[in-house]
Amino acid sequence: MKKYKLILLIICIILNINSIYALEGSIQHTKVYIDYSLLNEQELLNSGKYYKDLAESTKDNAEMQRKYYSLALGYYITASEVNYNNPYTLSSVGQIYGKYNQYTLGKSYINRSLNLAPDDFLINFNAGEFFYDNKDYFLALKHFKKAETINYQDKSELYIKLGKLYEKLGDLANAKTVYQKVLEHNYNPDLDLKIRSIEDLNYNR
Repeated sequence: MKKYKLILLIICIILNINSIYALEGSIQHTKVYIDYSLLNEQELLNSGKYYKDLAESTKDNAEMQRKYYSLALGYYITASEVNYNNPYTLSSVGQIYGKYNQYTLGKSYINRSLNLAPDDFLINFNAGEFFYDNKDYFLALKHFKKAETINYQDKSELYIKLGKLYEKLGDLANAKTVYQKVLEHNYNPDLDLKIRSIEDLNYNR
């Protein structure tokens, strides 16, 4: 019975998400009242991640991708009601709102996650991705650079994103530098080719 109630709750939240009014930064929906303390936060997060991963691997089908993001958002928002102070949940909500082109709303969740964990690698990396995807490149640079200063086992993905950002900003020297940091640990033929193309561009200037 509890499982069916949870499914019904998620459906209600998804319906509310899909009825977002056009004004960016404001969301209007019918409140769903429930005792969130009865729900299991980790189960909700696991389901949210499952559908978020599905969405990110379904790039060739926009309709299915949007459905998966809707399901992921429903689970993450419910999890955020169970625990208001989990920065990773808030970060995930913000990222998905960014996929809906709800920049102001997504940014509010991203900022809440940063306020809770300003020195966390993943929180800053996710913030950088959010701002990069929404073409706010200087804020993306701020948070990618912050993430770079934080101890983390594997920064390869960060350096690849940072390199792409530097290219967007026309800073080929720094793009080459961060790409080379990736190659120091893992050889990547595509990345090696990109570095060579950057060198050719600089040479031909």
